[in-house]
Amino acid sequence: MVKGFFEQLGCQTARVYDVGITEWGAPGNPVVYAKCDYGAPPRSRSTGSTDTMPVTQPDAWKEPPFEGKLIEQGPYKKVLIGRGASNSKGPELAYWNALMSIKAVTGTMRST
Repeated sequence: MVKGFFEQLGCQTARVYDVGITEWGAPGNPVVYAKCDYGAPPRSRSTGSTDTMPVTQPDAWKEPPFEGKLIEQGPYKKVLIGRGASNSKGPELAYWNALMSIKAVTGTMRST
């Protein structure tokens, strides 16, 4: 999906790299690399995380990883827990939506 976002922006290079097997014996999360050269100095860089706590470590989970739940915890009373329930995916998608909108309106990603 992330590689597809880079391709939609018109990047010359967009690749997914397989990182192999983790120390826990599960496949690692792939890394996406892209280069978008619009003929102007770089103005934006993006780095993000799309991973979550591995399901291969069952002792690290308070609840089953694929069951989202509202639980009582600390001073916040009810909190949402579950695999990937909260991390950087939301802000990353907002960033991509902003870039896609700029390109849709201006027709380019090159600054003027």
